[in-house]
Amino acid sequence: MLHSIWNTIFVNTFNEVESQKTESAGLDKKVIIIFFSVIFSLVFIEYFGNFQFLITSLKNVHLNSFANYLSELHTYFPNARLFNLTYWVSILITCYLIIPLFIIKVIYCKMAKYISFKLGKEIEWLELNLLKNNEPISKSKIISLVDGVDEQTIDGWLSDLEWRSILYKKPIYSIKNNKISPNYSWEEIPEYFLCLYYAFKGANDYSGGTGLFEKISAQALKNFLNGEVFTFGFPAGKGFNDNLDKIEKLCFETRNMRADSSYKDDGVDVLGYKSFQDNRSSNLYVLQQCAAGKHWAKKNAINMNNWTNYLVWFRENIIQSISTVEFVQQNNWNKRTSSFGMLFDRLRIYNFLYEKTVDIELRKEVEDWCNKKITLGI
Repeated sequence: MLHSIWNTIFVNTFNEVESQKTESAGLDKKVIIIFFSVIFSLVFIEYFGNFQFLITSLKNVHLNSFANYLSELHTYFPNARLFNLTYWVSILITCYLIIPLFIIKVIYCKMAKYISFKLGKEIEWLELNLLKNNEPISKSKIISLVDGVDEQTIDGWLSDLEWRSILYKKPIYSIKNNKISPNYSWEEIPEYFLCLYYAFKGANDYSGGTGLFEKISAQALKNFLNGEVFTFGFPAGKGFNDNLDKIEKLCFETRNMRADSSYKDDGVDVLGYKSFQDNRSSNLYVLQQCAAGKHWAKKNAINMNNWTNYLVWFRENIIQSISTVEFVQQNNWNKRTSSFGMLFDRLRIYNFLYEKTVDIELRKEVEDWCNKKITLGI
């Protein structure tokens, strides 16, 4: 519990401040507010460090009963020096620790309506803010939120968003008169919000979100195939060879080579399969690896030499695939396809995940995950 409190109050706050310092080098309103809070703390100590000044101030604002209570407590306290020391330490802790931490936490995490801008992640930044706040963002508002970016560049972002909106089966936003309006809030499509978060922030937070992304990818693939999926690693604790034995029974393919005991999944997170439902082999299979991290393009391709020996199934029946939280740009499309096979990027996940109702348990897990991230501050 103490570890959790420490991480929430100190570590997460420090990391958030550091990330925003890195992303926004200029002096902003948050820095100015914190500067004035320090001045306030110094003034507070100067005057309220004197116990009699506190009593007088309370009486001046007509809090006579509370002032009298504190005066009596001071008078009848067994050790006057200990009382004064305790009072002085309390003032120091309040001014130098509690008030500054509260202000920093509020400014950087709670009251920050808009997520801080990150160069190179402009579209993700805009979409996150749209879904998080569920409010339109005008071009003039975007200009006020970013530093050192010219209007022509922002026009390019809007054009990019407008082009992408055509690709969505159910557009997430609409653009009219230089204003972007969200069609959904994050609560309505939390799975897509998780993908956006990892595309924007990276997936090295050890929060369990990468496991959720595997489940999200599996359901999107299932809907795309209108078939079934088998997710490696769920339930936890099951060995890789045990999972391959299970696949043998599910797909009516003959089991062959045993996998090395050190292998967790040999690069495959989800198996999608479209069965002819005649209890025979030679069905359609998709071997998919799920990559929530920003270095997904550097992953190794699936080792098909291994996979075509674990079971006696043939490459002609197998499609390789990768899912990613990124939106894969057209100029990289052929390069990534030639490396990983069928691409399931953020757009395709969105288009097929929401074709059917999202699994209730998955929705609850993802909602809780997103809510924690928003509460702590993105």
